[in-house]
Amino acid sequence: MSAVAMSINRWLEVWVCPDIAADHLLVLRPTADGGCELVDPQNGWNHVQAFDSYESAYYWLSQETYQLVDGRHPVR
Repeated sequence: MSAVAMSINRWLEVWVCPDIAADHLLVLRPTADGGCELVDPQNGWNHVQAFDSYESAYYWLSQETYQLVDGRHPVR
């Protein structure tokens, strides 16, 4: 997804880290400057990390063992 498309479109993605005892969620959303930011909905929607591109955010989340939620996620 290009930076232009991200700044025009409104979207969000939910990412979960199943390695943590109580699944931890982060929300990835676009920023006005064409980048992305991660926010923590379980902690007052506080800012977690900013990225210049979607690809950078995707890489960071993958390296931190977060998984993109697609549909329903089983509860442990």
